[in-house]
Amino acid sequence: YGGEGPNALLSAHTGESNATWALHSSRSSGLRVSGAGRVYNAAANAISLHYAAGPPLSSDYSVRTLFRYLSNLSSFGGPCGRSSTTVLTHYLVNINPETVSLVDLYIDLYRIVAGSATLLSRYTAAHTLDQDFLVELGMRGSEIRVSVDSTERIAVTDSNITLAGRAGLSIENS
Repeated sequence: YGGEGPNALLSAHTGESNATWALHSSRSSGLRVSGAGRVYNAAANAISLHYAAGPPLSSDYSVRTLFRYLSNLSSFGGPCGRSSTTVLTHYLVNINPETVSLVDLYIDLYRIVAGSATLLSRYTAAHTLDQDFLVELGMRGSEIRVSVDSTERIAVTDSNITLAGRAGLSIENS
């Protein structure tokens, strides 16, 4: 955590490796960083998408996030990859609490092209409040993979998004 005040906008935050973040032009609600260094979306009924300001060296890279649910509220999101900075196009791992029993998490892999989302695959995981888990989105050519706590859970072949884009993070509150 870069030392900014509590609840600072992510776009004003400088990461450990001096990385900075930008709010995607298709979104008006910015993510915030808590005093504990956790990223969250404070706006109700809003989707926020930030991307890393620096581009990756190629379109083959991974995006990792340490995720923790603190409550069973209607909040979901996760890491993005190959994110366009101008059009709402990217791969997204959407981590979403199952709302009936509140026991499971749905970990969904989406392809979003020009704002249109397609569910590519789903993994259902046990849901424990206030427990960290590591989610990784890996992209190597047309192989798109999702790992949870270093175990591969989703693997698909998809060649619809090939440009490197940027690594990002999306969180929605409803």
